Formats: sequence, structure tokens, C-alpha cells
Amino acid sequence: MKILNFLKKSSFSGWEQLILSVLGTTISIGLTFGVNSLAASHRQQEARKLAAVRVMGNIESFARELEQVYASSATADTAATFLMTYNRVLQDCDREDLLQLFNDFSPTVYLTHDKSARNIFSSGLEIWQNVDNARFIDNVGQCFQYMDIFEEEYNTWVKRLIDHSNDFLKANRALFDEDLGAYLAAYFQDSETLDLIEALHPLRDRMCYMVSLLRWNNRLNMRLMGISEAEVMDEMLRDEDWQIADDPQPSSEAFVTPLPKKANW
Repeated sequence: MKILNFLKKSSFSGWEQLILSVLGTTISIGLTFGVNSLAASHRQQEARKLAAVRVMGNIESFARELEQVYASSATADTAATFLMTYNRVLQDCDREDLLQLFNDFSPTVYLTHDKSARNIFSSGLEIWQNVDNARFIDNVGQCFQYMDIFEEEYNTWVKRLIDHSNDFLKANRALFDEDLGAYLAAYFQDSETLDLIEALHPLRDRMCYMVSLLRWNNRLNMRLMGISEAEVMDEMLRDEDWQIADDPQPSSEAFVTPLPKKANW
């Protein structure tokens, strides 16, 4: 009200009052624009931080999956070492021992990782468009490339193993039916099988290295974005808590029903 009274004083001409009114409106618009700009900048920073946390959580999640596959393939690695060491005398092994080796050397778990964080990163690059984050963008892109390359390498090996096992069975079905021990000895002495056996241990070594490399890159990402490891881990824990809430994921076993009774025709 004071400003309005000030503008209404007779000591100012009509032009002066008009100028003061325009000036007041301009200042008001400038202040409003400045506040909105600051709010938008803050929202952008928050969005950038959340997206960065999600991306780093995605990388850590893949590293954990690699650790699980590495641990679960330890038995297969031990069986592979035995098979390479005693390959020439496998025909002297008991059928039960050969069957156990076959079961142990059957890692058929495929690697996979959630692509949602990557999609956010790839489709929302405008969030990262500033000089300070250029290295972070390159580093994250490199991590995703590492993940794709190794996932493809490991899954190709698993697929080769499954396909070769099926093809060998089709080609040697008679031997399988007549003498399982002889069949397994022949399978483990097959050249393609030997290639797959020999490939497992160095593949697991690269898996272990990939875990270390991804986490090293993630630590660098945290420093580049000013985000603590605790923030990334907290975000992952929130995701896990959501997944194990009081509404559990349906189990396929719960939907298994007995075959219908034979109808009386």
C-alpha cells in the first residue's frame, strides 16, 4: 500500500507515475523469474542426482549378479579342472562319477541385467549436458559397454554348451541308451566339449575382474557427481525393500495343478 500511495502523490507527473509503475512491474517480473529459475535449477540438480544414483545402483546390481554367478559356477570349475587333468582315463571312471561330473559341469544360468536405468540415462541426456559431467557420461557409457560385452560373452558360452550337449545327444542317442558311462566318457572327450571345458576357468577370471572394474568405475562416478557410496546403497536397499514388501511376487509353483482326470467317453 505504501508503494501505491507513493505513486499517487501529486508531486509526480503522469509520465513519471507511468515510468515508476512500469519499473515496479519489471522488478516484480524479474524477481518472479529469478525465483522460478532457481527452483527449476534446483529441480534439475535433484533430477540429475537421482538419475545418477539409479545408474550407479544399476552398475552395482550387475556386479552383484556377476558375484553370484561366479560363486555358483565354482563347482563347474572344479569339475572342469578334473576333466582336463584326467581326460585320457575317463573311460575307466564309474558311471556314477561321470554322471556327477556331467551334472556339476552344467552351469546353464544366463546373465541379465535391468535396462531401465540405462534407458533413463540414454533418453535423458539433456540432464547431463554440462561440462562438469562430461567425464561422468563417458564413464557410465563405458560401464554399460563393459556390461554388454561380458554378458554377451558369458551367455554365448552357456548357449554353446547347451546346444552342443543337445546336438551330441541327438547324434549319439543309441550309445546313450545302451551305455551311459561310455556315452559320458565320449562326450567329455569330444573336441567341442573340451573347448567349452577349457574356456570356463579364464571366463570366470574375467568375471572376477569385471566385478572389480565396474566397482572401480562406480567409485570414480561417485566422486565425479559428489554422491556418497551410502546414498547409492540406500537407494538399492529401498528397491529391495519394495520388492520384498507384504505383497510377494507370485511363485510359478503355486499355479501348478494336477492333470484333469480321464474323461469317460
